[in-house]
Amino acid sequence: MGRHKLTNEATLSDLQLWCLSLSAMLIEYNNSRHDFITTHEPGSSQQRAERQGLDREWGIKTPEDLLKELKGLDRSKRADKRFEQHKQLYSSLSIMEQNLLNPDPQLKRPAERHEFVLDAYADELERVGTDAWHDGRAVWLCRMSVTAGLISLEQAWPLIIEIATRCHDRYHSWFEFGLSYAAGYQLWKPSGFHHKDVSQVIDDLNFLLYHKESPWTRIAWETGAQIVPA
Repeated sequence: MGRHKLTNEATLSDLQLWCLSLSAMLIEYNNSRHDFITTHEPGSSQQRAERQGLDREWGIKTPEDLLKELKGLDRSKRADKRFEQHKQLYSSLSIMEQNLLNPDPQLKRPAERHEFVLDAYADELERVGTDAWHDGRAVWLCRMSVTAGLISLEQAWPLIIEIATRCHDRYHSWFEFGLSYAAGYQLWKPSGFHHKDVSQVIDDLNFLLYHKESPWTRIAWETGAQIVPA
């Protein structure tokens, strides 16, 4: 797929770009643009498509529907503790008992796939779990809603700032945020363990973390400290 480097043709501030970059994994996945608040360039024929997508995939038809969905994605009061609990469980087991819990390497059953992800990311995600999966999609929904004409730019920015504020308070780096998102994709999305889908997500994550023109390498995580809550 084509990679969209950060050119900032819309001349957004670094802080605005930082906020939008919380949805960068979805921008890459959907082959969109990083440097516009809309999911595609202004003037593109995406309004109808995005409106249909919001309705079909999220049941969002009105601004009120959007606010309800954003509230549902807010994990600040119900953070994902599965990795922490998994690590505590493993620490209480003997090596033999741990080996008995090891998943089938072919990951044929959902329970074994779940166990594999928890084991793989237990150390890195013990504190934040998969909450970035929800936060990234929340910013994406705001951008889709602007593109669809459901809300205005003036309405979108306070919503995005609210999400961005909790993200900067919760995560310590783009790496932690990105890994949390990728793990969430694997645990929450029904197709999350299909090889093609996982490969794309990992490719997207590697691009965002390491390519010199990606938004995550151009805009430092610490930029989020400038946020003044709306």
